[in-house]
Amino acid sequence: MASEMRRGKGKRSVFNVTDRSHFYPRYRLHGHIPPNILTLWGMAVLRRVVFMSRSIGAAGLSTVSLAHILGAAERNNRQAEVTAGLVLHGDRIVEAMEGPAHAVAKAMERIHADPRHTDVEVILDRQVERRALQEPMSVCDDAEAFLRAVGIPSLALMTGEIAEDVLERRLAA
Repeated sequence: MASEMRRGKGKRSVFNVTDRSHFYPRYRLHGHIPPNILTLWGMAVLRRVVFMSRSIGAAGLSTVSLAHILGAAERNNRQAEVTAGLVLHGDRIVEAMEGPAHAVAKAMERIHADPRHTDVEVILDRQVERRALQEPMSVCDDAEAFLRAVGIPSLALMTGEIAEDVLERRLAA
């Protein structure tokens, strides 16, 4: 979608409002996703989704399978300017994603279509003005310590409120 803008005495310049490449030219060079994103007319343009799911079978949790999944997720997320964090405990997965709304929606479509996931349940979906997650894909390396820190015995008991609290504490740190 192109828009026209008048400059001075009748001069017009055309720009593509869906092309965001001009927003972060400095960051793109380094492959880093900026922690904050510009707001457009006072509205947040980032979406945060936290979901829970179960992995299917032993293949879903094998080291090779997990490395393949995380590698593909990191590549897709970096390209789409999505940041994500994952906690894996037993057969339960909790993942938080932040990024442009259309990119997060597309990632969620891929997850729903992935046969390695079942019982996908979105526990938090809202717009945010700042990212709490900075990496295209990060994984919690000690799920037991994470569960103790948030005060729940199992990821099955994760709620949107708990997830939001964890992300806000991470943002404040």
